[in-house]
Amino acid sequence: MPILLAFDSGAVCLNNDRLLGPLAQSVEHLTFNQVVAGSNPARPTIKSKTYSRSTYALPRLCCNFVVTEPQKRIEWSRRGYSERYNMASFIPRKGPGGKRVWQAHIRRRGYPALVRTFDAKAEAEAWAATIESEIARGTFVSRAEAEGTTLAEALGRYAVEVSSKKKSGTRESSTIRAWQESVLGPRALASIRGKDIAQAVRDLEARGLAPNSIRIRLALLSHLFNTARAAWGMESLTNPVDLVKGQRPKLPGGRTRRLVGDEQARLLAAARTYDAGPRAGIGIAGIITWAIETAMRRGEIAAMRWDHLDRKVRVLLIPETKTGAPRRVPLSTAALAVLDALPRRLDGRVWGMRPDSISQAFERVCKAAGIEGLTFHDLRHEATSRLFEKTDPATLFQTPPIQKIEIKWRV
Repeated sequence: MPILLAFDSGAVCLNNDRLLGPLAQSVEHLTFNQVVAGSNPARPTIKSKTYSRSTYALPRLCCNFVVTEPQKRIEWSRRGYSERYNMASFIPRKGPGGKRVWQAHIRRRGYPALVRTFDAKAEAEAWAATIESEIARGTFVSRAEAEGTTLAEALGRYAVEVSSKKKSGTRESSTIRAWQESVLGPRALASIRGKDIAQAVRDLEARGLAPNSIRIRLALLSHLFNTARAAWGMESLTNPVDLVKGQRPKLPGGRTRRLVGDEQARLLAAARTYDAGPRAGIGIAGIITWAIETAMRRGEIAAMRWDHLDRKVRVLLIPETKTGAPRRVPLSTAALAVLDALPRRLDGRVWGMRPDSISQAFERVCKAAGIEGLTFHDLRHEATSRLFEKTDPATLFQTPPIQKIEIKWRV
């Protein structure tokens, strides 16, 4: 009795119904259209049967069978089924709430088995056609890892393998936690698109985050996707952050805030009161004076050590800077007076504060002094501006190019 096997890509006629056993066991789910014996050949009566490994136990055959058809070949054996032409199976399943969903299966020799669930069969067929086309052209790259890894999981790996090796790793940890706890955290990497990033930017703006803070968050997310593609074997990923370059918040112009009037006197008075209070010994007043005299960055000040000081030549060495190159800072008489007033710590550090603690203390001092719109980094601009004002322009522009940048423009 002949049996007609109907596939989306064609049909195979089998003259031996014993082939049904290994076929059903190999491909999990197939529907067979069987011609009823004695029916009119011109208009045959078809009897359909559906075989599924999970619902119908079928025996395996010990012998091998080969069915050949033009441009197609199917092999069955005791070891199972292997296909040598494009074929995907689509299996209806019960989804959440009892809703029917379609599960697409693709199996090709030399490639990993691919399974994905869709709400509509048309979506499953379109996905399978795309994958099979890529396999045929030799351009297929597995999306399994990208589809099975959430953003939160990828960020956890990024924190261990990438951020931990950066000088800014501690500062990045808060940005990583923010993305992990966002609505995108439980989403698979492959499912995050440009419109999702654009919506995240709008949400951050609505929460009042500064444009530069949003830019820092996007930069970390972009580097995560690039790292996943280059180093984690997720070549199929696209970087969704690159798709929203035109929708990123615009950064404001450079800050021009300087100390005016009696603000410096009020600031130092409030700082000395702060140091004399419950937080005695912090030394924020000395740090403020030091920043104005040296134009050093907050992180550089927090990392200062006594063994980097050369009093004979009145120079402080900064071995690690933002640019990566060491730098020597000349010290004024006022700067040396600040150091002379400090006690020596056992750990060799000059100050016992972290960079974020310096900013926090500075904000409290500004509030106590009634000063608004001033940040700690503004003191660096104040220092470079004063240095420029005190320097003869003819002498300034006779200095080597690198020194000119250091004196005025590198902030």
